[in-house]
Amino acid sequence: MDTINSLVNIYKDTPGSYVQFAQMAIRDAFLVLPGGQTAAWAINKVLGLIFPSHEKSLFDQIMEAVKEMVEADFKNLALNQIQAVIEGFRSPLGHFSDSIQLALGKPTFPTSFPPSGVSIIMPSNSTDCSKDSDCNCSNSAPNSDSNAAPCTPCSCRISNVYQEFTNTRDIIEAALPGLLNPLNNILNGTSMADYMKMGLPLYVIAASLNLALHKNYIAFAQKWDYDPAGTNVIVRNLRDRIIEYSNNVYTIFTKYLPPLTDNSKSGLNAYIRYTRNITLNALDTVAGWPMMNTNDYPIGTNVKFTRILFNDIVGPVEYYKGSPTRDDSSLHFNLYDLNKKQLPNNSISDYFYNGMQLSSLKFQTFYHSYKECYPLGLDASYDANNGVPIRQLQSNSRGTSWSNNLFEDWPLLSSLNMASTQGGYDVANIIAEGDTISSGCDGDPRTISHNPAYVNQRIQAIYPVQPTNPSSYPGYGSTDKIGLITTLIPNDTTYLIDLNPEEISTFPAELSYDTNGTTLIEYMNGAAALQLMPNQYAKYIISNYDMDTSSSQGVQVRVRAATTQDGGSLSITVNQQTQTLKLSNTTNTDYTQIVIKGKQGYYGLFPPTDSQNPKQRTSNIFQLPNSYNNTAIIQNNSQVPIILDRIEFVPVSAPAPDPSPDSGKPIHKSVPKTVTQLSTTKEIWSSTSEYATTISFTGNVYNDASITFQLLSSGQVVKEFPFTGNGVASKPGFHGSSPSCYDTPYPFSQPDLSVPKYNKLQVVMKSDGYSKPCDLGDSFPNTFDAEIDIKFNLSDTADLAQITAQVQGLFTSSSSTELSPNVSGYQIDQIALKVNALSDEVFCKEKIVLRKLVNKAKQFMKTRNLLIGGDFEILDKWALGTQATIKDNSSLFKGNHLFLQPTNGISSSYAYQKIDESKLKPYTRYNVSGFVAQSEHLEIVVSRYGKEIDKILNVPYEEALPVSSGNQSTCCKPSSCSCSACTGGPHPHFFSYSIDVGKLYPDLNPGIEFGLRLAHPSGYAKVGNLEIVEERPLTNTEIRKIQRKEEKWKKAWDTERAEINAILQPVINQINAFYTNGDWNGSILPHVTYQDLYNIVLPELSKLRHWFMKDRPGEHYTILQQFKQALERVFNQLEERNLIHNGSFTNGLANWLVDGDTQITTLENGNLALQLSDWDASASQSIDISDFDEDKEYTVRVYAKGKGTIRTVNCENEPLSFNTNTFTILEQRLYFDNPSVLLHIQSEGSEFVIGSVELIELSDDE
Repeated sequence: MDTINSLVNIYKDTPGSYVQFAQMAIRDAFLVLPGGQTAAWAINKVLGLIFPSHEKSLFDQIMEAVKEMVEADFKNLALNQIQAVIEGFRSPLGHFSDSIQLALGKPTFPTSFPPSGVSIIMPSNSTDCSKDSDCNCSNSAPNSDSNAAPCTPCSCRISNVYQEFTNTRDIIEAALPGLLNPLNNILNGTSMADYMKMGLPLYVIAASLNLALHKNYIAFAQKWDYDPAGTNVIVRNLRDRIIEYSNNVYTIFTKYLPPLTDNSKSGLNAYIRYTRNITLNALDTVAGWPMMNTNDYPIGTNVKFTRILFNDIVGPVEYYKGSPTRDDSSLHFNLYDLNKKQLPNNSISDYFYNGMQLSSLKFQTFYHSYKECYPLGLDASYDANNGVPIRQLQSNSRGTSWSNNLFEDWPLLSSLNMASTQGGYDVANIIAEGDTISSGCDGDPRTISHNPAYVNQRIQAIYPVQPTNPSSYPGYGSTDKIGLITTLIPNDTTYLIDLNPEEISTFPAELSYDTNGTTLIEYMNGAAALQLMPNQYAKYIISNYDMDTSSSQGVQVRVRAATTQDGGSLSITVNQQTQTLKLSNTTNTDYTQIVIKGKQGYYGLFPPTDSQNPKQRTSNIFQLPNSYNNTAIIQNNSQVPIILDRIEFVPVSAPAPDPSPDSGKPIHKSVPKTVTQLSTTKEIWSSTSEYATTISFTGNVYNDASITFQLLSSGQVVKEFPFTGNGVASKPGFHGSSPSCYDTPYPFSQPDLSVPKYNKLQVVMKSDGYSKPCDLGDSFPNTFDAEIDIKFNLSDTADLAQITAQVQGLFTSSSSTELSPNVSGYQIDQIALKVNALSDEVFCKEKIVLRKLVNKAKQFMKTRNLLIGGDFEILDKWALGTQATIKDNSSLFKGNHLFLQPTNGISSSYAYQKIDESKLKPYTRYNVSGFVAQSEHLEIVVSRYGKEIDKILNVPYEEALPVSSGNQSTCCKPSSCSCSACTGGPHPHFFSYSIDVGKLYPDLNPGIEFGLRLAHPSGYAKVGNLEIVEERPLTNTEIRKIQRKEEKWKKAWDTERAEINAILQPVINQINAFYTNGDWNGSILPHVTYQDLYNIVLPELSKLRHWFMKDRPGEHYTILQQFKQALERVFNQLEERNLIHNGSFTNGLANWLVDGDTQITTLENGNLALQLSDWDASASQSIDISDFDEDKEYTVRVYAKGKGTIRTVNCENEPLSFNTNTFTILEQRLYFDNPSVLLHIQSEGSEFVIGSVELIELSDDE
């Protein structure tokens, strides 16, 4: 890729894919990656993007594009100075990332040099720590494993990280003011607006580097507890810089924003291009800057953008008599929404996402002739966040045809263009992703609009437009034709709101599925704003099917909002819990949080983070059930207008009560930081009825603390774990201060360990409250903290007896040679869990024997199951949709399960498998069963004679019960739901259906088709233990019923096959007639012409798409492909034997020398032809015949209409003369005296149209 040209193309409104990719990568790297040991990796990753070693740096590329706009030397001098300053960032950023690597004992990164030009290498500011005895681990960095656990940094290395941070920060911050608006006094207003399309990205990338530098230094310093007071100052500095840089960008962006003074095509496109380019290359990144604040966003953040951009307006006219009118200023438009209502103020800025996404699109076309053809309607469908699909229909009675659904070929449709010609023609064709989708006439390539496919963007909505004053445009033609405005969103944008238990989930307020508020334009936040006046509300559907409710994980609900008064408040209701959130005046200068200026106000977070204790979140905490449909309602219950930007769900770990003693469920215990007291014992856990057999813990002892964890059984110690600190350490001075000692942690860890059974855990403290003084005389408290997991195994002989009986019950006899017929795979998995839960210490030998039997039963089940990989342990026979994934992380399954994720209306989410006829028995009933952990809109289909089973399952989330030795399974602890499945009906988690098979049809192979899919884009499902097994032979009554059904099915099948054969056979016969002996892989016959090929009309077949998997080919698709391949071979052979180059005109005028009014036209069948429009028009071509033989005979064959002649210019043969109003084939045999032949086509009237010209060497027997 020539990235310099790519950047120049940004200015020309062709997307610079490298710049946009780099911006996205920079934003994602610092929003998602954690700090500490990965901080250096993130910095280095971004350095590789901005300063790539294989080409010019990203800054260099932007500057190359800028220089296209300036010519004077003094202007270039200013730009060269900017370029030199930016190049100076490379070296110090590299030193900073390497200093972190060295501190953690990891290898440094390779130095990146530009491929050409001057590279500014700056010396490192780090101190040599190689002789420091405390830095042994760090000294091994160049030879260490990059995947190894990090060292504990020594004081010298930590100090170096700080020195490199301050040096790099100072260099970047000295340069930033000069990057903001460096050409302010050099370029005029219009040129400045153009420059800002590239200049702002330059500033934003540099500012992003500085913010990321701060963020990652803070993460490192906080992880290793380095100078907390000094780090807090840097945290405040980061906050201030986010505010300052954001305000700078907003000020410059709005200063040069083209005004929407009129709705002319030129005025609208100027606004569209400016906002689109700067949003893609700058504002999308700026919208993520507040998430770099480590206090507000201490963990990864999942940011959802719903801002819309616009493609250039295309049509209704683009070209008039040789002149592009891409930006015509005479045409003016009224703008309408999907319901054909005019927008408020008729302003394009009042188009919004509105929780909807385009899912299907067809265009209606009018065709009269190749000179009159244009779109005049569309039929579109949208998926919407309120669950009600939207249809957009604009049709015209003059329409002659509809296109196919564009989304079948382009599910991520990103660009629509139009080829439109006026002046003697009235032609307008829609072009999708480079392909013409209107039929009947093609526009001149010079007339096509210029919407490219932008990186990671797709079309969200489409709005037809027609000018209010078409008569102002010369030769406008029909006023029925439409132009298009299309909106763009990021590919991953969805109206679904999913929570992630490990990230902060932040989504735009405009994603409400029901609101009486007002959506407002906003540029800085990655989304539109939502204004709630007093008593107005917004409702949301929140999904948290991955949230760990078993650990009592909660969420803090907070908002980013703008107000202009104190006293604002919101009522927030989540899962029928209501709390009030107070909001203060965000324009108040005393407000200490990050406040970002936007068009609608100043946006801040509520509730604000406690800067003294940022990890503590105590207000607005909600508990959510593990469910897809959690309703959240936000209402303005104050008298203050509130403008919402986004809503955020922050995971919060709430302390959970211990499970009941006899539940067998693991217990987690947290021991907070505790000062030791000599000879003091503290109980952590005990039980009077249950013995634990496994333990794991992690924690720290500080300074000289000494403790011992003791496990006791009936009062007797059975196991001890002692841990002791190694004294107080010192660290160098900070900000020029003296060295000091610090509170020194010594971590300990013990993974899961099987131990003698115990029913009590305690800690014995063996040190007093304070450490020995360090070298500088300081003393610190001796403390410890710990996180402990206590687990239980089954260890009673009664447990063994019950589980043994269940294992034996899996088989028909004690010999264990045959599986019991009523046993399911789910039961086998459950018994395997019970066997695994037996104590290793007490029942080691018995456990091994039982596990072998369970393994044997599982193998029998796999053999009996006609589905291959019913537990998704293998996937070879499954056809899976793009959103179907295999998981192994659910306590409700022994192993893998299928997770069908929501599709957002674009992707596919299904699992399908067909059981071939050869595996079935005649007149037999088969059982179809499975286990559903949780689902919404799950469709189960089983088909042989026609979808005998078609069910929709909605199964609530329920937690797993603890493994026990009894007969009960781990499914399920009931949830508090109100659906019918929870109120006494059949067990909702299990399904079981029967399907009957009659006579076998090996040749037709109907088999049994089994599929799971989502019946709605917002659905989801977790499914496993799928089985199709032989149940029993059919009874005589059942046989008669299945024979009757089978007779109807076979009759319908035969009828359909006869209809298809009747459609296909004529085409087959036509294609057979092209080939020798009807062999489609052989040679074509001599008489075959281009026109014979063009006369073939491929049939419209009904089953081009699979009946169940809409994104996969159906049974008729292969037939159609065979036809197309056979016809393609015919065309290729016609081209090979035709000595005329481009004699079919498929490549336009290539290889032809033309004179006069000559052009390529489109015939009614869609093929191209040569049109000579007056008697002085001609075309000619010189041919050199290879392996020439003057005794060889040749034939000239021409398909044409009108008045004209074709001759070979040796003047020995009569010309082929045409004078007809319809297409005719004329042919002439001739010999040549030499290998050089000139073919000349001459018009003799007002029109001569040539469909094809062939010059063929004849064989001796022709």
